[in-house]
Amino acid sequence: MSDSKAPCGERDDFSYGQKAFAIIKVDKDGFAKFVAVRHDKPSADVDFLRVTVSWRDGENVHLEVPFERFYVEENDAKRIERAYRKHTGKKDTYLLVKILDGYGVIENLVVGGEPVAK
Repeated sequence: MSDSKAPCGERDDFSYGQKAFAIIKVDKDGFAKFVAVRHDKPSADVDFLRVTVSWRDGENVHLEVPFERFYVEENDAKRIERAYRKHTGKKDTYLLVKILDGYGVIENLVVGGEPVAK
């Protein structure tokens, strides 16, 4: 699982393994960011993801997000993996996800600005 973080302010009541809700906002570049974390399910007009608390560090809570695997044809896997390693950490490599009622699925993986699934 990926580890991401969200600000929790002065709250210190988040603990390892606890289920939580990470509030999502889209930044100026079109990327989703966690802007807060809370215990209670947000209202329907708020974008959020159901997450698990990993650990707390000052005013941030580190979260396990539910995106672990993206399946591709075996014949394409090595090529995609090489391209991914070359582009890891760059803004041209990211996941496209869909989220509904806090549950998310990976729709596609973009590597070097190109989606791997057509």
